[in-house]
Amino acid sequence: MANIKFITILLCTILCMGLFYGSAQGQVYPYPGDCRKFMHCDMSGCFIKSCGAGTEFNPAVNTCDYPLANRGGCNNRG
Repeated sequence: MANIKFITILLCTILCMGLFYGSAQGQVYPYPGDCRKFMHCDMSGCFIKSCGAGTEFNPAVNTCDYPLANRGGCNNRG
């Protein structure tokens, strides 16, 4: 009986730690009006970051990527 209780507590602890650390990494979102930037939000707040030279944030894959001709909402293009 004590073994089952110990295993249950251990399993709950592992699952809770996984949920906490998974959310601590945060999420990324497009920056409105400028495809060269994105927002990285985690438990400490949201931060505006820039993509590298010649790349834009691609919300389909949540990372910086080569520019796509059909991506709308990029006011920074000439």
